[in-house]
Amino acid sequence: MAMFLESESRRFANLSERELESILSEKQSEKTTNWCVSTFKAWCKEKQIRTPVEDMSLGQLDANLRRFYAEARKMNGEIYSKKTLLGFRHAIERHLNQPPLSRSLKLSTDPRFKRSNEMLDAQLVQMKRNGLENTKHKPAIEDKDLKKLKTSKALSPDTPSSLLRNVWFHVVLHFCRRGREGQRALKKNKLPV
Repeated sequence: MAMFLESESRRFANLSERELESILSEKQSEKTTNWCVSTFKAWCKEKQIRTPVEDMSLGQLDANLRRFYAEARKMNGEIYSKKTLLGFRHAIERHLNQPPLSRSLKLSTDPRFKRSNEMLDAQLVQMKRNGLENTKHKPAIEDKDLKKLKTSKALSPDTPSSLLRNVWFHVVLHFCRRGREGQRALKKNKLPV
């Protein structure tokens, strides 16, 4: 019986929080990479570029990326955000560098991609000039609402659960800039003492 219990306990892994987050981020990276590469391939198809991205020479890739960065649009015709344009470059790089291709390219720093990087930088500057950086910030909590929260029983130090909510609220308010993503990534060593 003891052997059965021992083998049963080995059946399931004990993963740390870091390992769980790694699995999630890998899955999301793969999803993002696939979307970005398929968007680039759709652009190539529309422009009648017949060479698959995987088979493009460095010169072809640089020239095509240069035009892509300037011409890429959302389905509704809007310009992609800064984060998305930079994401295209990173995702295409990831796609070309992972097996079986393993091309060992660094699109952002390799001088052979100078022209495409100049175009990407110019696009980002143009977006900034036109006020199209697309960073959408959540509105701040108004002072009267913040005061109401701080004086409510829900955040009072009178009970253990409300004290816990109070601490959580203040940690999130002051240290978690990106919502739940920031909460997941926040570790004890990130808090100044």
